[in-house]
Amino acid sequence: MKMLPCWHVRTCLGTAALTAASLLWAMPSRASSDTLVDPPCQASSQRARIEIVLEEKPATNAQLVVTAHENGFIQKLSVDKSGRVVLPRLAPGKYYLTASAPGTYGASICVEVPKKKLKQVSSFSLALQTPLNMLVPWLLTEAEKEAPRENIREFKGVVLDQSGGGASGMIVQILPRGVREDARSIKTITDPNGQFAVHLADGIYTALFVFPGFHSEIVTFEITQTGTAKDLRVLLRIAATT
Repeated sequence: MKMLPCWHVRTCLGTAALTAASLLWAMPSRASSDTLVDPPCQASSQRARIEIVLEEKPATNAQLVVTAHENGFIQKLSVDKSGRVVLPRLAPGKYYLTASAPGTYGASICVEVPKKKLKQVSSFSLALQTPLNMLVPWLLTEAEKEAPRENIREFKGVVLDQSGGGASGMIVQILPRGVREDARSIKTITDPNGQFAVHLADGIYTALFVFPGFHSEIVTFEITQTGTAKDLRVLLRIAATT
């Protein structure tokens, strides 16, 4: 089935801003050719143990999403009371592990299960972080120097993954123009179909589309009663991490 073209959210940052962003651990970096780049993967046993922490404490309300590189198959796993989860018996191949919890940015890692089984069980730790903690404030300032990219009536739409399906669990963080404090931001998470919708008063805003392992996008928009009535469509693109 031929898919309709998606609306690609483009980052509103210059080369210098992107260079600075690439120095941050979880900030995806864009290849100079703007093509997709596979992140480096770590060797893993089939039933690896994953620990998810938030501020050095077990993230007991976290969720882990396992996405297969080959076919985009997604499996969601919940952690136990100690913030840990054991991966299912994965077939050889690459997998993207994305951890998230309410109100947090999340964390990600790419693992590769080799054809030859590893003798020892692998263990990985993922530390959750909020979007604004990972984004230097002046990057937002650079984005806001441009006129709003979209003039719309409502902030709603859908986020699509590489297979064209809805990307659930993606964090969308919205800040009124000039706001830098995480506490004053508006947060939402895409539903199981990858859809998002937030009622906003008229004004100019900056939205961060954040999903570990993929390009983080910044888009400025204005909400007005005379704006365009449409659903935004965001296509996730796999990003390399530094």
